Amino acid sequence: MIMRRSLTILLLAIACNAHGQLHMTNFCEAVDTIMKLAPDHFRPIMGKVMSTNSMGTMWASTIKIPNTVGYRIVQSNGMYYEAAVEQTTDKDALMPDYERTKEQITECLKRKGNYRMTTQENFTAGLSKYPKVVWMIPPKEGVSADELPPHLAMEVTYDKSKGKFTLIMYIFQH
Repeated sequence: MIMRRSLTILLLAIACNAHGQLHMTNFCEAVDTIMKLAPDHFRPIMGKVMSTNSMGTMWASTIKIPNTVGYRIVQSNGMYYEAAVEQTTDKDALMPDYERTKEQITECLKRKGNYRMTTQENFTAGLSKYPKVVWMIPPKEGVSADELPPHLAMEVTYDKSKGKFTLIMYIFQH
């Protein structure tokens, strides 16, 4: 198992370095690949440092999830891959992408088994119809936080300075 994981990581790193970016056309394949690399702090898909400050560090990612408009790896209170699915000034325009992305993630994780989807209220004014969605394997008793498998989340945010709503998906290290 360890040998297979190491080989997968090595092959992905070679592919990423040879081409600068690993081009994936299948949503589930991209999500699965990123999830496999999460325990290794996403190192094999880390590109150049985009920014660093007291709040954290951001790297370009060498993997783009299909149908996303922006993507990166972030270290801030933990490591995660972040991808913007859609950004718009019309919050109602997000609903089709919100539903499609939720269905795609759910379908991808059915193949992996044991992932449970839960929702949490979106506390941003005017965004209550877009609850935060989290997919995670329920933790077993006695398992430390570092031993937990990766989990995913999706939410809609609002940036007042830009006047834009963004649908974001996250793949957390654990």
